[in-house]
Amino acid sequence: MKFVFQCKNCGGKNDITEIIGSCGNCDNNKLQNFEIIITNGELRGMGGEHALGAAKKALESALNTEEILLIDPEADYSEMIEKIGGKIIKINPDNTTIINPLDMCLNMESFMII
Repeated sequence: MKFVFQCKNCGGKNDITEIIGSCGNCDNNKLQNFEIIITNGELRGMGGEHALGAAKKALESALNTEEILLIDPEADYSEMIEKIGGKIIKINPDNTTIINPLDMCLNMESFMII
């Protein structure tokens, strides 16, 4: 499922990768000044309410320029992560590397786990 965030100030439609501190087209940085639009696609692994909640949290984090740890076992968001210059760590059953997201040293004031 893909979400588009429409700015109520300028009317511009933004992909989450275009929102880094503010709308990609104007200086709007207020969460309430965006409308979440669902484009074609299907919900995977969560109900509509949870998907919208996750989209709202992602938008809020983008406006606050927070770091996000996204655990994505189906690789649904890998394209988006690559677009914004994020880091992808691939894990498979044969890999002996263990990652415990709860044991990571994080600045919790500017970090969100989805």
